Amino acid sequence: MSVTSRCRCFGRAEKVFLLTLSLLVMDMRSLSTSAQHNQHPGQQHGQVLSAETLRQCSNLVHQAVDAGSKGDMATARERLEQSVVLCPNDPTALGNLGYIYAVSGDAMRAKDLLQRSLGSQSNVPEPWVNIGNVLKNEQDENPLPVEEKDMSLVRRCYQTALRLQADQMDALANMAGLSAMDRDWERTAVLAERSLAIGPSEEAFCALMKALDNTCAWYHPRRDLATLFRLLEAKAREAVARPSIGLISRMCYNAGTAALITDLPPELSLLVSRGEMAIVNSNITRLPQQGLGWSLLPGERVKLAYVSGHFLDHPMMQMMKGMFRLHDTTRVHVICFATSQSDNSPLRQSAEESCEEFYDVHQQSDRQVALSINGHNPQLLVNLYGFLDKSRNGIAAHSPAPVQLNHRWCASTGAPWIHVHVTDKHTSPPEFRHLYTERLSIMARTYLVNDHVHSYPSPADGPAWMR
Repeated sequence: MSVTSRCRCFGRAEKVFLLTLSLLVMDMRSLSTSAQHNQHPGQQHGQVLSAETLRQCSNLVHQAVDAGSKGDMATARERLEQSVVLCPNDPTALGNLGYIYAVSGDAMRAKDLLQRSLGSQSNVPEPWVNIGNVLKNEQDENPLPVEEKDMSLVRRCYQTALRLQADQMDALANMAGLSAMDRDWERTAVLAERSLAIGPSEEAFCALMKALDNTCAWYHPRRDLATLFRLLEAKAREAVARPSIGLISRMCYNAGTAALITDLPPELSLLVSRGEMAIVNSNITRLPQQGLGWSLLPGERVKLAYVSGHFLDHPMMQMMKGMFRLHDTTRVHVICFATSQSDNSPLRQSAEESCEEFYDVHQQSDRQVALSINGHNPQLLVNLYGFLDKSRNGIAAHSPAPVQLNHRWCASTGAPWIHVHVTDKHTSPPEFRHLYTERLSIMARTYLVNDHVHSYPSPADGPAWMR
């Protein structure tokens, strides 16, 4: 295994953006062609290196791999630098060292080493894996939602590595991770199993566990819960202790997946939620507190704001569309903020017509949306995200309202800025109260609002099972 596939768990690429720009303009095909005219890794200044020197270089690289897998990046870099001195054209040592410089923020040095790695021998897969890892790190640091991140060049690098060596373990594992991001679970499982058949890989293991859980293959022989729990706990504790946006992609499971796995210990689910929210919070600058308060003049209505990415033809709106139009407008002023672009569906139209004020803010950053909400001075903000897809929990993390509620999500958010969790006694039994960081608002029947009464006003108008 190359050092880089493990290094991604230990460093943060704070300045990889500069490196990425330089790599984007590289003509990789010309590099591959020109490599034929470069020296062989076993040559130095036209002279063939001795077998002993090559053996020393190989040992140093293996020592670097061992140090990197244990988180000792200083030793890993030292061993790789020693290897590059002895074997200046070794693509594996050059590529791994380039990746280490990239994640430490030295973009210029990293670019030089990665270019030398490809130029030395571009028909070796490891340099392509290293460059793919660097580009992926840059995307991991990007605060955009996962579905908006551009992984095309990352994918191209891994695919090139696999064309050169069909059983390259790290490329298979990383391609499995990309397929999991695309929710292509069948391909994820195939790639992950191919990687794991070659050797152990955290990336491949996590990708396979996601694929198995999302396809309900709970009794698959490779579904190793003990290892999964151990990894989840380690990553969540790391996120709580040293949160950074780049850790999101390395959490193995996100909090949404963790909460929905029935055999995951609830304490671990809460820890994963806290870890994810700690990462969200690490990128937040709190809004000024002026304008936040709970004071109503005589006759003034409560301002109630909703923020969601699902004001669309989505199960949330299918169930909740009646709720927005049934607010008592003599007491409540409803303002809705949509963080997804309109799909022009009847449900989107219903939301726009049911809220007194409706704002499409999908092009705004989390902070800009929070400022927009705060500018309306609401007393209450209902966060209709939890850890669903299209979630943007960074908005509520800015604390744009004095009281903020979590609704539509079945478990605790683990976020100190969410004050109230809307639930019921069946979803949140009293004996599990300690697993919530929020105060519980217990609904009489169910927290899960639905619109069946208005969608099917009489049994004759409803589906066959209602008749």
